[in-house]
Amino acid sequence: MLAWAIVPVLALGCQAQDPLAGLPRPKTSPHQAQWFAEQQPSPTSPAQAQAGDLVSTWQGPSGQGIRVVVRLPVEDAKRPVLTVRAARADEDASPLLQAALDAARQTGAQRIVLEGSRYRLQLNAKLAAHLVIEGLSDLTLDGRGASLILSGMGDGIRIRQSERVRLSNLTIGYDARCSSLAVTRRDGDRVVLVVDARHPVTASTPLHQVTEYDREQRQWVPGGKRVILPPDSATPARLIAPQTYHSTAFSRLPVGSTFAVFHSWYQGAAIRIEDEPGPKQTQDVTIDHVKIASSPGMGVLAYGLKRGLALVNSQVQADEGLTGNPLSTNYDALHVLISGGDTLVRNNLFADQGDDAINLSAPQSPIVSVDEAGAGLTLSKYSRFLRAGQALTLVDPQGQVAGNATLAQGPLARGGLLNRVVVTPALPEAKAGWSIRSLALQGGRFDIEGNRFERFNGHAVLAQQARGRVHANRVNAINRNAVRLLTDTGRWNEGAGAIDVAVTDNQFDNTAIDEIPGIPWAVITAYGGGKNGLVEGAVNADLLIARNTVRRAQQGCITVANSLRATIQDNTCVDTNLRTPRAPSIQVDRSSQVVVKGNRRQGDSTGGVTARESQSTRIEAD
Repeated sequence: MLAWAIVPVLALGCQAQDPLAGLPRPKTSPHQAQWFAEQQPSPTSPAQAQAGDLVSTWQGPSGQGIRVVVRLPVEDAKRPVLTVRAARADEDASPLLQAALDAARQTGAQRIVLEGSRYRLQLNAKLAAHLVIEGLSDLTLDGRGASLILSGMGDGIRIRQSERVRLSNLTIGYDARCSSLAVTRRDGDRVVLVVDARHPVTASTPLHQVTEYDREQRQWVPGGKRVILPPDSATPARLIAPQTYHSTAFSRLPVGSTFAVFHSWYQGAAIRIEDEPGPKQTQDVTIDHVKIASSPGMGVLAYGLKRGLALVNSQVQADEGLTGNPLSTNYDALHVLISGGDTLVRNNLFADQGDDAINLSAPQSPIVSVDEAGAGLTLSKYSRFLRAGQALTLVDPQGQVAGNATLAQGPLARGGLLNRVVVTPALPEAKAGWSIRSLALQGGRFDIEGNRFERFNGHAVLAQQARGRVHANRVNAINRNAVRLLTDTGRWNEGAGAIDVAVTDNQFDNTAIDEIPGIPWAVITAYGGGKNGLVEGAVNADLLIARNTVRRAQQGCITVANSLRATIQDNTCVDTNLRTPRAPSIQVDRSSQVVVKGNRRQGDSTGGVTARESQSTRIEAD
C-alpha cells in the first residue's frame, strides 16, 4: 500500500492548532447558509403510503430520516379491465391504444392489457407523440411482453394531467433511423464518413453527432474524437454518395476509425412526462419491467412532474434486431428536470446510450435584463413554469444565493424562451447573467439503488438535488467518471446543489475521463461548476461518501470541492489515476468541515490525498 501524501494533515482527536488556519475560507454567503439550513425539500414525502406502494427510507448524512414514496395505482375489483386486440403487421395501432385509453377514462378501468406481441404506432404530427396518456388515474397499462415500435422522431408515450399510472411489461423502440455505426475514409483531400450498409440512410437523414466507438467491445473509446453538428451548424454533414457523409468538420477525425452516429437532435423521449403546474399536474408514475430499446432523444424525461416517479426492474439497452438502431438512447437514459421529488430508481440496467444514464437536475432561469431597480426581471429558459406566489432565490455566478423574493406578477411572455416577472421585495443586486431558482421547482428525495451501468458515453449519475442517496450500484466501462454531485452556474445553468446526499457501497470499474478544465476530476466528484472551472463558494452540503470500491480509473478516486460538511470514509481506491499516475487520488478543494478517514489506496498509479483552500478539514493517515 502506498503511503499517504497529505497536505495538510490533522490527526483525528488531536488538539493541535488547525494547520488550515489562515488559508482562504470558501466564500459562502449568508443567504447560501440559509439555503443549506432551511430551504431544502422536506426529508419526508408529503405522500401517505398505502399497502403495496413503493417506499424507501434511510438516514441522511445530516442525521435526518429521509423517506421516498411513489404511489401505485389503487386497484378495485369492481373496476373493469380492458383488452387491446393484436394488431396486424401493417396496421397503425395508435388508434387501437388511444381508443383503449379513452375508454378507460370513460369507464374508470383499472387496467389495459395488450393481447398482441407487437404494435406499430405512427407519429401524430400535431401532438409530436405516438400515444398520449391524459386525464387518467389509478391505471396500469400492462403490455404482457408486447413491443411498441414507434415510427417517427417524436415522443413515444406522453403523460400529462394523470396520477398513479403504471407502465409495465413493455418494450419501446423506434424503427426510425436514430443511430448508426460508421467508419472514416479518405476521399481525395477530404475525410468522409461511410455508414454501415445495415443502417440505411438517405439524403433526408440528418447527421448531428459522431463519436469514436469500438464496435467489437460495443463501447465508446475513452477520450475518443467527437464532432457535434447542431441543426444550425455552419458545417452541416451532407450525403454525397450512397451511405457517405461529408462535413469539413470531419477533417479532425482520424481516418480508419469507427464511430457511433446520432441522426437526431433531442427529437423525442420514449416516455415523456410534461405538465404545467396546477391542480391536475401529473404525479406518481411507475415504469416497471419496461425495456427502452432505442430513442432519438431521452429514454425517460420528466419535465413538469408534481412528484413521484419510479423506474424499477427495467432496462435501457439497445436491441438492434428489433429496431435497427445500435444505440439505446441518443441522449440521457433518465432525465428529471422539473419535479417535486420522490424519485426512485431501483434494479435497472443502463447500457448503450449516447449520454448520461441519470441526471436529476433542477432548473435555473438565467436573468437577461433587470429593470425597476431589481423589481422587474426578464428571464430565459424554464421561466414559463414560474407562478405567482412562488418563493424565489437569486443565484450569482459563483453559485451563491444572493437574495430571496416572492414572484408577485408573471410570467409574461416576451417571445421565445423569454418571460418577464415582477418580484417583491426587489432584488437590487440582480444582474444579467445571474439566475433565479424557484423553490417550488426544486426536486429532492431520491434513491438510486441496486442498478447496473455499463458501456455508455456519459456519467452514471448527476445528482443536483437534495435529500438522496446513490447506493449499492455497479458501474463498469463507461466513457466518463461515474458520479457528479453538483450545481452548475457556468456551462449548464442547472441544479440546486447536492445537499444531504450519500454515495455508499457502490462498485466502480473501468471509468474514463472528464475533460472540462479547472476541475479536479474523480470517479466521484462533488463540486460547483462555473465558467472557469470551480466556483469559489460552497454549493453542496452534508455529504457522505463511504464504503465504495473504485478500480481501474483513468482519473482520481474521490474529489470533494465546494462543499460544507462532508465525510469520505472507508473507501477503497485501486489502480486509479491511470491517465496521470500518482496524481492525487482523494482531493478536498475549497471546502469546509471535511473528514477523510479509513480509506485504502492500492496500485502504482494511485496517488495520495490533498487539501487546498479548505478549513476545518481532518485527514487521518492509514
